[in-house]
Amino acid sequence: MKKLLLYLATFAIAMQLMIHFWVSDTPTYETYAQQQAAQAQTVAATQSFHRGFTDKQSQPCKNDHTNAHYESELISKDETAHYLLQAGATIEQADILSAISRAESGSQINCYGDDSNKYYGKPTNNGKHYGESYGLFQIRTILEDSNTGSCRDIERLRLNIAQQSICAYEISRSGTNYQPWSVFTTNNPQRSYKRYLGGNW
Repeated sequence: MKKLLLYLATFAIAMQLMIHFWVSDTPTYETYAQQQAAQAQTVAATQSFHRGFTDKQSQPCKNDHTNAHYESELISKDETAHYLLQAGATIEQADILSAISRAESGSQINCYGDDSNKYYGKPTNNGKHYGESYGLFQIRTILEDSNTGSCRDIERLRLNIAQQSICAYEISRSGTNYQPWSVFTTNNPQRSYKRYLGGNW
């Protein structure tokens, strides 16, 4: 009986120590955006996609609302399609959404749009206010959704290709509706996503 009690006491101490070290080694994040960025870095570290870079200031992707210095990584077709497939898209849907991203942002993951006073801060239909369109797919953000974790949360999307892809696929209603993107509905061949279907960059 004494041996059993001694064994149980030793086991309890060992479990407490394991819990202590597990908790202390688990990273903590102040915001949802920090957590998502850390996860994106972990995923990116396991991939081998080539990325380009631009810091050209005289271009549409620069934030006209803040006029801050602009720079962005350029995302390849392969990497874009990879994350869309992970989000649940079929190969055909991933090709369409990749082409949309190319036409919308020039494949710039940090691209800003709809950021002039003509669009920024304008009311939505439900009493909120529009922020910039952001990222590869130019997802229209909502100011009040910042740090909420929604697909209109710019902090969720910021520099995070996995989350941008998930949200683009969600906005497209699982690849069944591309009407939210003007490059899909336009009749202008120079702006149309069709220029990039089946292509590589």
